[in-house]
Order: sequence, then C-alpha cells, then structure tokens
Amino acid sequence: MLSIRGPNAIVPAMKIVATREITVPIASAIRNAYIDFSQMTASVVAIVTDVKRDGKPVIGFGFNSNGRYAPSGLLRERFIPRLEKAAPETLLDAAGLVDPAKAWDAMMCNEKPGGHGERSVAVGVLDMALWDAVAKAEGVPLWRLLAERFRGAPVDERAWVYAAGGYYYPGKDLEQLRAEMRSYRERGYRCVKMKIGGASLDEDRRRIEAVLQIVGSGDNLAVDVNGRFNAPGGVVDYVERYGTALQALLAGGERKSWSGELVANIAAERRDAVPASGLAARQIWRDRRLMALLRHKQQAAREIGD
Repeated sequence: MLSIRGPNAIVPAMKIVATREITVPIASAIRNAYIDFSQMTASVVAIVTDVKRDGKPVIGFGFNSNGRYAPSGLLRERFIPRLEKAAPETLLDAAGLVDPAKAWDAMMCNEKPGGHGERSVAVGVLDMALWDAVAKAEGVPLWRLLAERFRGAPVDERAWVYAAGGYYYPGKDLEQLRAEMRSYRERGYRCVKMKIGGASLDEDRRRIEAVLQIVGSGDNLAVDVNGRFNAPGGVVDYVERYGTALQALLAGGERKSWSGELVANIAAERRDAVPASGLAARQIWRDRRLMALLRHKQQAAREIGD
C-alpha cells in the first residue's frame, strides 16, 4: 500500500483494490403520501484503495437514501464489475488520484443513454464512495474538496439546512408530532419539513397547525407531498386541494381563493418552463432550479448571520 504525508499530499497511482456492497434492511412503519417503508432496504458500499493515511487504508463509503430500495443487483452485476475491470491508469486524474468522473464513464460503459431510473441510484452510491475516498486521500473534508475543485473560491463556512421528518406513523398523534419537531428545534434547526398528502385535508391541516405551534412562522416550515400530484394534473391538482388552505396556514394571513385562471396560468407557465422532451434537457433545467434555490437559501442565511 502507498502511504501519504501532509494534509494535501499527492499520491502517485492511487488504485482501487476492492469494492464491497451489502444490502441493509431499514424497514420502518413510517410512510409518506406515496409509499410506506415496511420493506425498505439500502445499499452500503465500501471502496478500498491502496492508499494509507495514519497507518490505515483509505476506504470510501457510500449509501443510497431511504425511499429508494437497495440497487444491489445493478451494483453487483454491472457497475462494480466494470469499475474493477477498468485499467487503473484510466481512472486517474493528473495528480494520480482516482477521478470520480472517469470512474463514472467506466461504470456507464455500454449503457444506453436516457431512462436512468434505478441506474442513477446504483452509480450514485459508488460515486459517493469514490468522492469520500478521494477526500480522505487528500486529507481534507469532502465539502472543502468539492468547493475548491468546482468553484475555485473560498468555501461557504455556513450552509442553509433543514430537518426533515413529520412522517405518518401508526398511532402518531399531534402531541408526538409536536414533540418530534420540538426536538429538531432543540438541536438547532430553525426550518423543518413534514409530510402531507397522505391523509385527508382536514387531518393535514391539523398536523400543519400543530407544527406551526412549534416553529412559529410558515417561513420555518416546508411541506412535502412526495410526488402525489404528478402528471397529468400536477400543479393544478395540488393547488385545488391545498392552495387556499396552505396559503392561510403558512402565511398566517387571510385566506384567499385560487381562481381557475390563476391555476391555469401556473400550469401553463410550468409547461413552458420545463422542457417537453429529452431527459438531459429536463435534468439541466431541474439542476439549474435547484442551484438557484440553493443560492437563495445561502444568501438568506448570510443575511440572518449579519
């Protein structure tokens, strides 16, 4: 194995020597508006390299988020074998470290473009582990490594975050929901997110009102319907069910009606904004919107800090 010294030492010819994947059961009685987690699993991956830091081998770890089942078959049958069969020198960057982008190309070799589905989850698990390994080899936190490589600027010392929870759970009453949200606030989270769309409108209203008793302003509460309102109705279905009620609850003001004309305009603007065809174009649109939201939240965090 290779050894490295210093916080940013460069390692010649870093190699992947083993890749391991296990399926972990994470079953729970929780549910959102669309699925329950009674049979949920996740993949956990370890990528072992020939680099040593502090006398220990550098190992990168990755896992997929809950809500998506373990993509073990895809990992074991296609993506891990391709990564392991790739010539080591084809995976390296100019500094001799594994380049996750080149590893991505190797893993996606002979895959038909588009229609990624669960394939993106499987490759993403390995991608996470690769970046974890590279950051450990460099001796810096991953967030700093990513900022320096892709932004070329000082890193943000603060980031806007929220606590996600508020799942539906058998026997979970409003006091338990409030206790959950109170625990997030006690841990320092100002903004929380809860699930809606999996119960009647009246029940969801009571749940939202209970959480607002803890977090105060609607600015501190986000709600998640988990894709319950998909095409063809989408925005129209969501607004017709929740628009007026949520406007009153989260804004804390007088209830105002969403006119049919307004709802139609929202749906039309969405159709015009989102590319009608082409997976790549829709992904680019989505990523730009997400980055714009991130910049907005970062600016808000800085203003609060000032």
